[in-house]
Order: sequence, then C-alpha cells, then structure tokens
Amino acid sequence: MAVFLDDLRFGMRMLRKTPGLTAAAVATLALGIGATSAVFSIVNAAMLRPLPYPDPQRLVVMWGTDNRQVGSSVAPIANKLPRNRTMTRSDVAERWRAVSRSFDRIAWYSGWKFSLTGGGDPERVNSGLVSAEFFECLGVSPLMGRGFQSSEMTPGTDQVALISSGLWRRRFGGDPQIVGKSIVLDGIPYRVIGVMPESFEAFVPYMFAKVDVWAPISREFQGKRLWSVVTAVGRLKRGVTLPQAQAEMDAVSKRLEAEGRAFLGRGVNLVRLDRDMVSGVRGALLMLCGAVGCILLISCANLAGLMLARTTARRKEIAVRTVLGAGRWRLVRQLMTECMLLAATGGALGLALSVWIARAIVLLHPAGIPRMDEVRPDAAVFLFGLTISVLSGVLFALIPALQFSRGNVNEVIKEGGAHGGRANRMLAPRSLLVVAEIGLAMVLLIGAGLLLHSFALLKAVDPGFQPEKLLTMTIPLPSEVYREGPQQAEFASQLLERVFVVPGVQSAAVSNSLPLASNFLMSADIEIEGRQLSAAESSVGVRAVTAGYFRTMGIAVARGREFNETDEGRKDAVILNQTTARHLWPGENPMGRQISIEKEKPRTVIGVVADVKNLRLDAGTGTEIYVPFVEEPTIYVGLAVRTVGDPGSAVAAVRSIVRGLDRNQAVDNVASMREVLDEYVERPRFNMVLLGSFAALALVLAMVGVYGVVAYSVSQRTHEIGIRMALGAEKGKVLRMIVGHGATLAAAGIALGLAGSYAATRVLGSMLYGVTAHDAATFTAVPVMLLAVCLAASYFPARRAARVDPMVALRHD
Repeated sequence: MAVFLDDLRFGMRMLRKTPGLTAAAVATLALGIGATSAVFSIVNAAMLRPLPYPDPQRLVVMWGTDNRQVGSSVAPIANKLPRNRTMTRSDVAERWRAVSRSFDRIAWYSGWKFSLTGGGDPERVNSGLVSAEFFECLGVSPLMGRGFQSSEMTPGTDQVALISSGLWRRRFGGDPQIVGKSIVLDGIPYRVIGVMPESFEAFVPYMFAKVDVWAPISREFQGKRLWSVVTAVGRLKRGVTLPQAQAEMDAVSKRLEAEGRAFLGRGVNLVRLDRDMVSGVRGALLMLCGAVGCILLISCANLAGLMLARTTARRKEIAVRTVLGAGRWRLVRQLMTECMLLAATGGALGLALSVWIARAIVLLHPAGIPRMDEVRPDAAVFLFGLTISVLSGVLFALIPALQFSRGNVNEVIKEGGAHGGRANRMLAPRSLLVVAEIGLAMVLLIGAGLLLHSFALLKAVDPGFQPEKLLTMTIPLPSEVYREGPQQAEFASQLLERVFVVPGVQSAAVSNSLPLASNFLMSADIEIEGRQLSAAESSVGVRAVTAGYFRTMGIAVARGREFNETDEGRKDAVILNQTTARHLWPGENPMGRQISIEKEKPRTVIGVVADVKNLRLDAGTGTEIYVPFVEEPTIYVGLAVRTVGDPGSAVAAVRSIVRGLDRNQAVDNVASMREVLDEYVERPRFNMVLLGSFAALALVLAMVGVYGVVAYSVSQRTHEIGIRMALGAEKGKVLRMIVGHGATLAAAGIALGLAGSYAATRVLGSMLYGVTAHDAATFTAVPVMLLAVCLAASYFPARRAARVDPMVALRHD
C-alpha cells in the first residue's frame, strides 16, 4: 500500500509539471466518457432498465402477420374492417386465449382519444381501451380504487374508467375522494373507479406517448370505432420460453385457418413487450451507441498518443532510474498509475458532464422515444462510467507501457539528441493511432453526411400545398352527441360561417382528414366506364372537403375546377388527384369521365388537383378522390384557415367560435401547417443533429491527433531539417515534405474509414430518405473534406519547420 501511495504522489507531481498536457488529456477523456455515459443513460432507461411490472420478461405483445403473403411485415391484429363484417378485433385474442396453453393470461388494448369535459375547459385526452384482464396480465394494481371487472365489458352496463396519476393531479388537484365521482368523456358520464400509479405511464398503447384515461373496450365500443388498432398482450406461464410459445401459436393459427376461423388469414408474431416498446427507435439508439463508442476510442487514441509523446520526452529520466535499480515492472506500474490518475479525473468530470448532455438530449428529443422521463444518473450509469474510465485508462496506458518495457537502456543513454533512433521509432505507433482516429472519424462523418443529405431532401419535398400562413386543427365530434351525418355537416357549416368573419382570415375550409394528420382516411371501391379494375386498382382514398378547400390549402388545380356550393348534396361531382387520373386514364384527358363510388350512381370528374403528401412526406402519393363534405360527413372535422398574417393570431378566436357552437367541444392538434411539417421532420433532424455533433467532435479530435503527430515529427526531425536547409533545400520542399507526411496519414485513415463506413452505414438504411446507405455523393464529398482538414492541420507545423534557421537547427539537442 505504501508503494502505491508513493506512486500516486509521484504521479501527481509529474502531472503538475505539465499542466497544459494534463488539462488537454483530462478534457479529451471527459468529453469521450461524458458523451458515452449520457447516451448509456438514455439507452439504459429505454432499453435496459426492466419495466415496472412483476416478471416483465414474461410479457409479450402479440402481433398479427399475414400467412398468405411471404415476407409480409408485422402488422396489428386488424387495421380496418369491412363495413359488413361483424367480427371484432378482440375475437382474435379470444380465440388465441381459448386454445393456447402457453399463457397465464391474454388481454388486449387499443388507443383512442376522448373529449374530457366538466371541471374546466374541454380537452382531448389520450385513452387506453382495455379488456378486463389487462391490469392483472401486466401485474399492476391501481394506486387508489380497483381495476375493471368482466361484467363491465358488457354493453349497457355502468360506464367506468380509471385515470392516470398525472391527470388526477393536473385536472382534479389530487382530490383524495376522486374514486366514485363522475367524469364526462365524449358527452357520456364515466364513474372513476381508480387512479393508476405514476409508474404505469411507462406502458402506452399504440400511437400514444402517454395515457390519461383507461376505459373498458367493450364489443359495442369496438363496433363504433372501426379504425381502432387492437393489440393483444400476454403473460407467459413460468418455465415457458418465447420460442416455445411462438411454436404453439403458429400451430394454433394453422388450426384456426384450417377450420375457417382464422381472422383474414393472419398468424401470430410474439415480441417481448420491452423490445416492442423501443422497436421504432431501436436503430437510432444503436446508432448513437456506435457513435459515442467511436468518440471514446478516438479519445483514447489521442490520449495514448499524448502519453506516448510525454513518455518519450522522459526516456532519459526513465533510463537513469532503471540504471539506479528500478525494475521494469516498477516503471510500467508508475506509468500506469499516472494514466489511471488521468482516467479517474477525466471520468469524474465526464460523469458530471454526462448529466448535462443527457438533459440536453432529453430536452431536444422528439416524441416517440419511450421512457425518456426515466433518464437519470443512477447506480447503473455510475458503474458504467467507472468501468469505461478504468478501461480507458488501461487502454491509453498500454501502448507507452509496452513500448518502454521493451526498451534498451544503454541505447537510450547513448542517444545524443532528440533525433536519436529510439525517439524516431516512437513516431510509428503514434502514426498508427492517428490513422485509426481518422478512420473512426470518417465513419461518423459519412453517417452524419448521409443523414444531412437525407434531411435536406426531406425538407425539400413539395407537400403539394402552401404551408405558410395556414392554421390547422382537428375538432373530433363525439359520436354519441353527433350521431347522424346531417348533424356533423351542420356543425361544419356553422363553424365555417363564423370563422370567415374573423378579422385576418382570408379563407377557411373543412376536410375529414387534413394532410399529415393522424386521423384515418376513408377508403372506397370505385368503378369506371369501359374498364374492369382489379381489387387493388379499385380501392382509393376518399377525402370529403368543403368548397374552397383547395384554395385554402394552396393546392394547385391542374385541370377543371374545384367544388362550389352548387355541387354539395347532388352526388354527381368528383375531383381526382393527378396520380388517380394517370392510374385510371393514362395519357388521356379525365375531364368529364364517369366514376361510380361504392356502386352508387356515376359521378362526373370536374377537376384534377396536384398530388398532396397527405400521409407521409417520405412516402409516395396514393390514389385519392375528393367529394363534397356534406355527402360524406364524419366526426372528424379538420379545419384549415388561411390568414393574412401570423396564423397563431386566429387561434383564440377559432377556439371561442367552437365553444360558442358547443361549450363541451374540445379542439385538438392546433398548429400552423409549418409547425406540422417541422414536427414531422423532428426525428430525422434529431438524429442528424446528434450524430452530426458527435461527428464534429470526432473531426476536432482527429485534427488534434494529426496536428500532434506532425508537430512531434517536426520536433524530432529539427536537426535533419537544418541539415537539409543548410545543403540548399528550399522552404517549399520542406513544407511539402512535412505536409506530405500528414497527407499520408490522412489517406491511410480515409481508406480505412471508407471500408468501415461501407459496412457500418447499412444500419442507417431505414433512417434515410432519397439516398442509399452508400450514396456516391456523400462517399466522395466527406473524404475530400476530411483530407482538406488533415492537410490544414499539417500545414501549421510544416510552416514552422520551413521557417527554421539552419544554424539554430544544427545546434538543436
């Protein structure tokens, strides 16, 4: 112990003698460990920390797959049911539960939104619709009250609900007597039977980030909401593995299909719940892990180079100590102690820095990354930071320790100056480290370049409408209050009449589904005269819009005209998007042609409008037709308002108008269309900014590495340079020689990085739009840029070498 303390004290004295180098080493390591620990804290919260349920590894999500299509993607149990089908989505789960022997329980859930009224302004709340066994399946009990009972799943019974602890505190002030009181959802009283614990907010239904209300998913409820997505969740019996359960469910699906009872020919795919929750962001999280791993390796390579140079400068001191009796292990241990001191200091600062980096990422993160509210420095993050600090210290201490453990003391003692052969041989490992740094930086820069190129293309996508000065919102009408189409159409008509007179409003219109909105689009089968359409060709999306919709949205009318008041209610006019026109009448004029929708009387095509990115910016445009809203009214009233000035200035007036029409009506998704577009590209922007930041850090570290090794080379070759210049070498030649050394390192690193990038960027494929993972432009531009940066880093020490006075250089020791 006394020997260790002596080493520690001596190491601290030696580090204080070189404060600049020590500060640079600590800062480099702190950045690497800080970034790595910050990303680990996020990955730990989202992917590694167990879900707050008993035996969470036994919980699985049950997704439906289409047995009739090879390679079909995983899909929910059902998306949309034909109107004439009476089977509900829970029928599938019921059948699975009846025949399966691998599960203790199987339950199902879906996501919906209610309008909550009473006790304050109306608001839209995210809701989970669940079966009676749902909470028992997950192993969760309410914080207050009780869960659902089987009898409460039956239509006509008393409506009951559970609320989240967040809603309980926010809306009801944490009322301890909330159980037994009523809340009004979509105009219907629901009796609150319990409050869920805060930890349960970690579980969210499909499509939602957080749930405020839980209600029974009765058969009657499902029948009214044909577009709900219902997913089953099951708890495996003890001792049953996921592959065993999957094999049983495959056999069950085949048996039900043979009996003619399989649902639309679907099989079952089982996914662990914790993995299913991060399935949409798993690739991005793994990308970040790889990025910070590269940053840490680059930091260690830089530190190894610094320590190598530092130890080289001390080679005579070490040789003298060896001659005086110090053993090689004693000297290596001293070097390791100094490196571990640096690692401990850098690790402590890195862990502190990781808290700030993690907070910044949490603040900037887009919606959709689960459990981000659980990101915090805990024992796992501390242990991880401690581990990588120790490993980093060992890693960057290993190379200098190995170099000097094999050294020849007599050779060092005999060296006459800094140009000695041993000092020059120390340049080779430093050069290899710099080549590795450049290669790793190249991988990150290529990835960041691909994301930047993809993001630029996504931002440049023409959505098909003019987003500037356009306010949008959704007004979902409760089906229990607005039961009939005429009621829904009348609400829309009165709404438009009042919005038109708001100061600053240029035009306004209503649609059953606004572009890039989350509500579902109706579809219908069509027929045209003189041509038999296949099943796929005959299915089109149907958008119901009011007169002036295309003018308000800024959608170009390519042919004909848009709807006017005389078209409403007659069911004799239809407008096509350009994709539909080309699809139905390629190379022909569609104007005046006839289309029959759902076998009704034919309608005349009166216009063709530009394609609109209605569903996704990064997806193609499907076949869509437009009909007057009054003919196909729905409970989804999507309002678009074009204003003269800032769209936000009209929000309060429109809200007031809605409250004036129905004081219990909530307004949802209020945003300008520019904000909608920005939100849509939020996740690609987040990925680009984060990886770009790490790539920029890697580039800076690589520049420091190149500068350091070239400057070190110059310092070791000062005597040689002096001789060259004394013999007549021109400054330009000396400059080219030194820069050439840096260019050689850069070229080797770039070649290594290109090979690594070609393999590594494949994981980015699902995050890219408009570019491939091996985009030629990116793979050309990034190496050129990196080479230019490395040459710039080499130029400054080269210029200093070219200005050396030959007489001074010849006296250099």
